[in-house]
Amino acid sequence: MTCSNCGAELPENALLCPYCGYENEAIAEEKHRQEISGIYAKIAALLHVPERVAARAKRILLCAMLVIVVVAAVAFLAAFLYSKLAPEAALRRQDAALEKLEQLWQNGEYDALPAALEQTERVYSGAYEKYRTVGALFETLGNEEESCAETAEFVAGFPEGADLLNYDLKHLFSLLRECSALSEAGFVYGEQDAVAELERRARALLTETLLLTEDEIAEGIALDAEKETDYQALAERAAARLAEGKQ
Repeated sequence: MTCSNCGAELPENALLCPYCGYENEAIAEEKHRQEISGIYAKIAALLHVPERVAARAKRILLCAMLVIVVVAAVAFLAAFLYSKLAPEAALRRQDAALEKLEQLWQNGEYDALPAALEQTERVYSGAYEKYRTVGALFETLGNEEESCAETAEFVAGFPEGADLLNYDLKHLFSLLRECSALSEAGFVYGEQDAVAELERRARALLTETLLLTEDEIAEGIALDAEKETDYQALAERAAARLAEGKQ
């Protein structure tokens, strides 16, 4: 190859003439062409980047939609199964609770009804009415059996505190009135045995613990029926007897 500037002989791949330094036009043109091709290739690659990003985002979106569909399907299935199984499970629990309550009832364990009812779901269902009614009365009676003796002991040593007996008298007379009301209603739940037990224990508190007579008990029941809340006269009589018995 001959240098176009000085006429010297050049190697075929020489970019510059070693004699005059003139650029080999053919080699330079090829080199420039390759550089330009490389630039075009980079530009094309850059132009395709958004397409790749979009394709990747599309795949991610599709995966996310698939996950959402699967989760929704699982949630729907769970809700469907719950709607079918939950009522049946609740019914089984209710049957078991009613069986336990009825066993207590048949055994005359009325004092255990309140605690058993506390552990029962949907206790306000009509199926629990008789247990709830009698259980509430025996819960009041149990509280009175705990407090009445303590109050009587205190009043026996301090007769001036006779008014403290009003609280116990009110609850005991209310219990006896409830017993009469259930009897007058004809014992619709077959609760005559429970009522008899309740009345016996309430009267025992009035006669044995508070030392009232049967006539005084009848007087107290009449006051309760009239919605009177002042049992002071009865309380003072009871306090006097308690104090006398302690001497």
